[in-house]
Amino acid sequence: MVSLSNALDSLAEIHIMDFSGHGEAKWPEEGFSMETFEADVIRFMDARGLKTVHLFGYSMGGFVALRLAAQYPDRILTVTTLATKLAWTEETCIKESSMLNADAMESKVPKFVAGLATMHPHSGWRAIVENTQQLIKGMYQYKLSPEELEQTKQPVLLMVGDRDVMVGLDETTEAYKALPNASLCVLPQTPHPLEKANKPLLASLVRTMLPKESPEAFNLMA
Repeated sequence: MVSLSNALDSLAEIHIMDFSGHGEAKWPEEGFSMETFEADVIRFMDARGLKTVHLFGYSMGGFVALRLAAQYPDRILTVTTLATKLAWTEETCIKESSMLNADAMESKVPKFVAGLATMHPHSGWRAIVENTQQLIKGMYQYKLSPEELEQTKQPVLLMVGDRDVMVGLDETTEAYKALPNASLCVLPQTPHPLEKANKPLLASLVRTMLPKESPEAFNLMA
């Protein structure tokens, strides 16, 4: 997020936030939920006097951004997402949540776990994984219906990597077709992790969602 922020810094007032329990943010007493993460964004905006913003969300952050756009059309000006999973069925939730086994991850992908520990020093990587697993088990409850997407009138840019094994092009395209004012972009040679995305290319695409003159604040969500 920081490198992307640096690339956009001259174009808009940039704000980077972490959801509750992520990064340096405090742990939410109620645990992880879409409602908690949505409240995080609105609270963040209010605390900084941001009446309107452009939102960029990576992965789960993009899902939260789309939900907020539907709920707060007067405050969310545009939404840009990257690697955001949108096809949440009960079967998908079971499959995705089963992959988040803390013990298995610790033994099979120690480097990835070490990275998580560095990214989330306040809460600890294991708490992040276990609570995310519980959240994903119920993500089908939050799935955006075609009707909800159709009611989202703001400009939306959906981006997905051509090598993303977690988020499919088909599900992204389906959402793109349901949104009335959306654009779709497939990033070449791009897997799911944000750190592996081409930052200059990503920044140039994000710029297309900003007005050329007097852009409002741009909020980047982890």
